[in-house]
Amino acid sequence: KGSAPIPSICEAYIEWYYTQLGKKSKRFNECWIGDIPELNQRRAPGNTCLTALSDIIAGKAPHNNSKGCGGVMRIAPIPLYGLGQRISDINTLDYLAADAAKLTHQHPLGFIPAAFTAHVIYRLASDKNPEKEIFKNYIREGLESVQRMFTNHTEEVEKFVSLVKKAILLSDISIDNVHAIENELGGGWIAEETVAIAIYCTLSYFDNFERAMIAAVNHAGDSDSTGAVTGNLLGAAIGYNAIPQFYKNDLELHDVIDNIENELRETLGCEATIHMDPVVTSDEHVSETKAAMVSLIKAIDEDLSIHDFRMVSGGTHTNLIFDILAPFGFRLTDEELLTEVLQSVHEHFGDNYYVVTKIDHSYI
Repeated sequence: KGSAPIPSICEAYIEWYYTQLGKKSKRFNECWIGDIPELNQRRAPGNTCLTALSDIIAGKAPHNNSKGCGGVMRIAPIPLYGLGQRISDINTLDYLAADAAKLTHQHPLGFIPAAFTAHVIYRLASDKNPEKEIFKNYIREGLESVQRMFTNHTEEVEKFVSLVKKAILLSDISIDNVHAIENELGGGWIAEETVAIAIYCTLSYFDNFERAMIAAVNHAGDSDSTGAVTGNLLGAAIGYNAIPQFYKNDLELHDVIDNIENELRETLGCEATIHMDPVVTSDEHVSETKAAMVSLIKAIDEDLSIHDFRMVSGGTHTNLIFDILAPFGFRLTDEELLTEVLQSVHEHFGDNYYVVTKIDHSYI
């Protein structure tokens, strides 16, 4: 909508609020995704979130002392928004994440972990190939950042910093995951515990997404929340392509997610994804489609080539994802080349095929 981030985020939360009540609001009805039936199913919404948003709708300032994890769970899009908008001031994004969490969770430990998590996700997503030790550096940097940001909440900050440092230490020793989580870090019902558990699981299995997720959700606490934040961190680090395929099969609302990405790109120039869909080499249909795409590209110019071709099919459309390699001093600008590619795909495949591409240039 082009308005300030926090009021816009608040209005989006209120639209979500009505989907959980099974009601429609004439005033808060800006986004088309609110009309999707699957998003109008009640999915165990947090009472703190519902109560806070109800107060806002009634014109009252929310006033609670909740440090539940509902705030930190939902801030991962903020650092990705910052990357897409090329916002280089990471402190701005950290504060934005804290303010977004604070809309519903007013205890300092309800929003301080959100600032920290946004900081770490931004660093991981900015790094093309982060390693475990680099991840630790980002964690330490994030802790130092919240110490500088929230000097009026010194006691709460130090409690959070201490718990995250314990998570780092636990990840470096041989210990049973359930014991480490339940006896040392907590149940994950509150934000600082959720983030600490996510840090522990991500560090313990930085090179193994499946084992990290198994550790994150197999305990007696708030396992869906700890799993979500672990996925936020590790997903930002390794990207979509490194996630085992069976986690992605039958992914709910994949088309809707794609459409949201496209709309953000078109209206805001914001790249909302950092993932790469898997390269499949054994599927006959994918191979035939790739061959057709190579022919279309060569018909534009013989000196062009494509690589990393992927195809993601859904109920409403199919994404053709690939990179184009153009020679140095190519006769067309990137914009002109993209226009020709889109026109060729439209003529050959039809309206239900979308192109997601990046144009690289060879300088050798």
